[in-house]
Amino acid sequence: MRVEFSTRAAADVNEALQWYASESLSAAEGYLQAVEHAVAVISDGPEIWPAFEAGTQRYVSRRYPFSLIYRVYSDYILVVAIAPHRKRPGYWQSSDQR
Repeated sequence: MRVEFSTRAAADVNEALQWYASESLSAAEGYLQAVEHAVAVISDGPEIWPAFEAGTQRYVSRRYPFSLIYRVYSDYILVVAIAPHRKRPGYWQSSDQR
């Protein structure tokens, strides 16, 4: 299934990539691989991941401290946030538009 990123989710990825790159380029590459893996996993079976807040579902990364929060529509998946576990819970709820 096709996966799209909201503006908020794209900003989350960019922010985390900048932080990881400032620490280590290999950490930044690993983070990006973890995000790509999460996207592949949810696109293969979006309904298997548990319900979360505000009508979303959540995939929790095992390798990096983030959750990929998404909504399933009839013809695509919208990633509404790549939520770092250190951020305030629910910060993304006010900005989950495309």
